[in-house]
Amino acid sequence: MDLLTFIYEQIQSVYTKTYFEKAPQNTEYPYVVYHMPNTSEVEVREDTVLEIDIWTNTGDIVELETITDNVDKKLNRLSNLDANFQCKIYRDNPYKLNIPDEDPIINRRRLRYNIKLYRRS
Repeated sequence: MDLLTFIYEQIQSVYTKTYFEKAPQNTEYPYVVYHMPNTSEVEVREDTVLEIDIWTNTGDIVELETITDNVDKKLNRLSNLDANFQCKIYRDNPYKLNIPDEDPIINRRRLRYNIKLYRRS
């Protein structure tokens, strides 16, 4: 298993409508999109930023916050050790952002994490 698959499986176990980088056109709300915009190498480790956007269009902030909290509970301080890699996921600071949208009906939260990744040779 690679890191992208691992992250996808973790998020999808909390919320099934989960997509990497971009949701398909006409995807029904709410949904989750994740991406990893930055990776840097630090000696034997890769440090990767994970950003997760949770989108709703119902005006129901409770639903948005529930999905956001459930994803955060799943990922914060999560560890993995398998034949391919070892990683630990930590919240970034700030880790939870309210992202305004041009459309006032759309609500979005962004979760940010740092991943410490060690690949096996």
